Amino acid sequence: MEVIDLTRITPELTPSVGGKAAGLGALIAAGERVPAGFCLTTAAYRAGTIPEDAVLTAYRQLGGGPVAVRSSATAEDLPGASFAGQQDTVLGVEGERALLEAIRQCWASLDSERAVAYRAGQGLQDEDLAMAVVVQEMITPSAAGVMFTANPLTGTRTETVIDAVPGLGTGVVDGTMDTDHYVLPARGPVPEDQHHGCLSPGQLAELRAAGHRVQRALGSPQDIEFAYDTQGALWLLQSRAITTLFPLPAGIDPEDPRIYMEVGHMQGLRRPVTPMGVSVMREVTRRWFQIIGVDDAAVSSFLVHIGGRLFMDLTGFVRSPRMHDRVPEMVKVYGPAVARGVRRILDDPRYAPRPAPLGRRALSLRATTRLLLAFVPASLFGALRALARPAAARERAFDELDRVRHQPRPAPADAAGRIRSAAGLQDATMTGPMMRALPPLWAALIAQGVARWLLRGILRPGELNATLRGMPHNVTTQMDLRLWSVAEAARPTANCCSARPRTSSRRASCAASYPSSA
Repeated sequence: MEVIDLTRITPELTPSVGGKAAGLGALIAAGERVPAGFCLTTAAYRAGTIPEDAVLTAYRQLGGGPVAVRSSATAEDLPGASFAGQQDTVLGVEGERALLEAIRQCWASLDSERAVAYRAGQGLQDEDLAMAVVVQEMITPSAAGVMFTANPLTGTRTETVIDAVPGLGTGVVDGTMDTDHYVLPARGPVPEDQHHGCLSPGQLAELRAAGHRVQRALGSPQDIEFAYDTQGALWLLQSRAITTLFPLPAGIDPEDPRIYMEVGHMQGLRRPVTPMGVSVMREVTRRWFQIIGVDDAAVSSFLVHIGGRLFMDLTGFVRSPRMHDRVPEMVKVYGPAVARGVRRILDDPRYAPRPAPLGRRALSLRATTRLLLAFVPASLFGALRALARPAAARERAFDELDRVRHQPRPAPADAAGRIRSAAGLQDATMTGPMMRALPPLWAALIAQGVARWLLRGILRPGELNATLRGMPHNVTTQMDLRLWSVAEAARPTANCCSARPRTSSRRASCAASYPSSA
């Protein structure tokens, strides 16, 4: 079949009709108002000849008036690549000869430089690509534009973002016109600060409702092109998945939102974590929780893998009656912006404190008691001893770390044996040398707390941290001083190396002027 009416397109026909036509078919099946039209399938493109009789018959059935002729490639509007604006659309086509020429133009755009470059950037192969073409009745719009059912800039899935212009919406899609921009909450009346531009509050509310319907029908946040005709009727012209949103964790309940904090950047992991890395982190966390008496099941809910990144689930802490108000201070170590974000969350009624079930509270109490009995007496004694004799405590800590570095490392023959060996070393380290090396840290935290308490009302923000940075044996300060010394050594050559022209002799003299210690 080379020509098919849009009302007859079903998902299994996508390889023949392309992504755009499949999206229009889904909109029609969902009961939305879509301009009437037909699709010239990929079979014609592969044969290289337009079936003129079939195309012109379908065109006459539309009334023979102005139509929009739009590309619908098989690599278009995919879940991971939208191809927005990469292939041609020809608007206001009228007459049979003009229609056939517009179809040829759409076919040719599959091999345009921008389309080829886009496919290369997405890692898509050119083999088996084909172009279908959609022909639809032309709507004469009073206003048109693009609607996103989730905010594509912030990733907020509870906002609808709309950009619109009077008349045709091409200026929105290609970025050549200033648009009327609207950001709407998921529910409730349209805010008064959005009462402006070419769309009325009633039209904005209608668009938002249509966006919610389409998102539910198609199963993901959508990028929707729309138009209002001169009689005020809303038409949906295209819908495709938003491909730039960060993914949600699997199995999330929309009625029970969670709070996640990304932990990779805090540990210097700027790249996505591999599946093996995720497995290692989960196992390390599981074993650490096991040591302190926490059930293994807590790991799967606490450490979450989303989009190649590792996150901590803070929801339980925020909803805990005992921890709720303390969470911002707990996360402040990761930066003031993180603490501010958590404070805003505390005002959300969905994250109000809620008592845990009785059984879970009993388990938590037992785990906490076991942790306190296992670690607090030894840690407190070690911290007090470190405060009394800091130099000796520091030497003991270094000795313990050396013991970790030099502990025997067996060399098993197979991968499973190596994994078991690594896990055994991890357990021995966490329960032995690591715990014995921590008293200087506890002492430092105690001293910092005492200083903050004694100087309350006197300290200004940042003063205590700045003072502590100047204390001896601060590794971070030592690294900063080393870098500063390198910069100071390089300073005399700065003007020399930036001068023009850069001859080979000048480069040689610059290199020679660097001290060997730099």
